[in-house]
Amino acid sequence: IDSIEKYDRLKNENVFASLFAEKSLEEIYAILNDVVEGNILFQDNNISLQSKKFNKPININNLSTGLKAFVILKILLERNILKEKDVLILDEPEIHLHPKWQMQYAQIIVLLQKFFDLSIIVTTHSADFLAAIEYYAKKHKNIDKCKFYLAKNEDNFNTFVDVTNKTEEIYKQMFIPKFHLDELNYELEENEDE
Repeated sequence: IDSIEKYDRLKNENVFASLFAEKSLEEIYAILNDVVEGNILFQDNNISLQSKKFNKPININNLSTGLKAFVILKILLERNILKEKDVLILDEPEIHLHPKWQMQYAQIIVLLQKFFDLSIIVTTHSADFLAAIEYYAKKHKNIDKCKFYLAKNEDNFNTFVDVTNKTEEIYKQMFIPKFHLDELNYELEENEDE
């Protein structure tokens, strides 16, 4: 009887876990399907995207780099490759993405962390992408799982400083080039007036 009850309890837990995972993935799939509409095909050692937008399936190698990033995430999820507690390293994932797609990608990162309890390491030079991650983490109530680090180079030695409670330190570094552009714009306007 104990064995039967234990089996039934495990079976129910697995059903619940499956339903929870399916419900959790709905939000991620909605975002993914907004960008990568269609099916991913695996044929003859090739990966293709079949969509109503294309006359025939497009080989993944012929997709834009930005679109590939979403296709890869979709493959990881559909093939059940991404598992709970995995580590995902994303080096400047916002590169080659349209600004709207950057926001969607940031939200997917936050949701993947929340639903799979992943450890995700993201490097970025984009203040907008960083802000999107920070804001979506607050929206989805998993900001407490986020740590923010600022890379510093002192005496040819690189360190990472935890600035989780003062992310403005990161933004300050990122906005220095923007201030330079503002100064240049002001200088050009002054010259036009003369």
